[in-house]
Amino acid sequence: MRDVTYHDSSLQSSSVCVIRFFAPFRSLNNRNQYVLLSNYYRMEKTVCLSRKDLCLKILGSHISIRFVAIVTSSGKILATEYRKNVVPLLSDKELIVSVVYSVISIRSIKAIQKKLGRIACSFILYEKVALTTLPLQDDSYLMLSFDRRSVNHQSIILDNVVPILQKHKLA
Repeated sequence: MRDVTYHDSSLQSSSVCVIRFFAPFRSLNNRNQYVLLSNYYRMEKTVCLSRKDLCLKILGSHISIRFVAIVTSSGKILATEYRKNVVPLLSDKELIVSVVYSVISIRSIKAIQKKLGRIACSFILYEKVALTTLPLQDDSYLMLSFDRRSVNHQSIILDNVVPILQKHKLA
């Protein structure tokens, strides 16, 4: 069994699915003859969630989360959502710069992950907000910003955000 991340443009815009392939492989009479695998594929599809819906679900998981974005490994923004009544602290151009900086930062940390283990997240604490970047299974990243007054960011990530990502096979 193997997991494959699957992007399908025919689904809701920017949907991400994980599909599991189960393929029996049998030899017949030990003659190196094999049953045609394509006749035996059975696909089990997990719940597909648009990137926007994923952002909204994570945003609604805790009151301290101000902003959620999903970005590619090259820094392209795929989806963003702000908490209601939050005034963005960065302009659109500044947000792009911040995203690129975060992606470069976490990608450079990956160079030492063989020795330290898989990266769980990158966390930066500013005077006004806290910014976290989490790698996702489909080689993209989830970016979150938190109100500065929320003191236990790690707990919010582990108890609220990660379970949502795990449910949708992205963590």
